[in-house]
Amino acid sequence: MGCPTSIYYNSDYESLDGYKGYTMYWENEDYTISLPVTEVYMEVDETTDLSYFNMSDFIYYSKNYPQEEIHEKDGTAIFTSDYTGIAKSGESAADNKAPVYEDLKTLDLKSDAVTPTEVTVNYDGTEATITAADNITTIREKMGRDSDSDYKDSLDYGLTASSIGYILDFRCWLAEGSPIREVAMYFSTENNSSIFGITKNSTVEEIVSILGTPEVSDLKHSGGTADQYLYWNTPCDGGSLKITAYYCDGKLQSITAKFDNI
Repeated sequence: MGCPTSIYYNSDYESLDGYKGYTMYWENEDYTISLPVTEVYMEVDETTDLSYFNMSDFIYYSKNYPQEEIHEKDGTAIFTSDYTGIAKSGESAADNKAPVYEDLKTLDLKSDAVTPTEVTVNYDGTEATITAADNITTIREKMGRDSDSDYKDSLDYGLTASSIGYILDFRCWLAEGSPIREVAMYFSTENNSSIFGITKNSTVEEIVSILGTPEVSDLKHSGGTADQYLYWNTPCDGGSLKITAYYCDGKLQSITAKFDNI
C-alpha cells in the first residue's frame, strides 16, 4: 500500500497511561483507507518499553463519503503529505461542506411554504414521487432499479461505507401490497441524493422554504451531543404526512417522512 498519506494521533488515549493510539490514512480522490493502531508500553527495570501494538481492521471510505469528515474527531496530525485527500486539487474542502448550527431555536424559521403531501426523492440520478397510495410493488416500478436490500415490507438503497445502514429506505406495513409507511433519507455518507429537493448541504432556511414553518425540539445527551428535531405535519389522503429533520451537534443527519394513513 505504500507510505500513508497522513497519520493522526488519537486523542482518546490521552488519559490512559501506557497507551498510545494513532490512525494511518491512505488517501486519494476516489477513496480513503484508514488503519487504527494502538501501542502499549510497560515499565520494566526502570525503563519503558513497547510491549505490543495492535492494529484494527482497515476502514474503507468511498468517494461518496464526505472527505472533510474523516479527520473530524482525530487529534493532532503526526504526519501529513502534501496530498491529504480532503479535497481534489484546486478545490477547497469548504466548497461542499454542510452548514453547522449551534442552536436551531435561535433561527427565524417562519416560512410561507405549504408542506408537501407527496415525497419526492432523487437517489443517484433516479427520481421518484411517492404518495400515500404506493406500496412495495409500485415503488420498485417508480425507482426502476435494483435495490441493495429487498423485502416484502422494505426497499433499501445505497449501502453506506460503514455497512450498517442505507442512504434511502422505503418501509411499508408487513402484509404484501400494504401501503407505504415511511420514507427515510440519511445524509451521513452521500452528497448527491435528495428528498423533497433537500440535500446534505441544504441550509435550514432552504429546508423551511420547501417544507414550511417547522416545530423545533431538542434533546441533550449526557455524552455531550445535542440532538435537535424539526417537525412538520400536513393532511394527505385521509391521513397525514409527518416529516422530521434530525440534527446532531448542529448537522443535518436525516429526514424521515411518515405516512399516517390508517
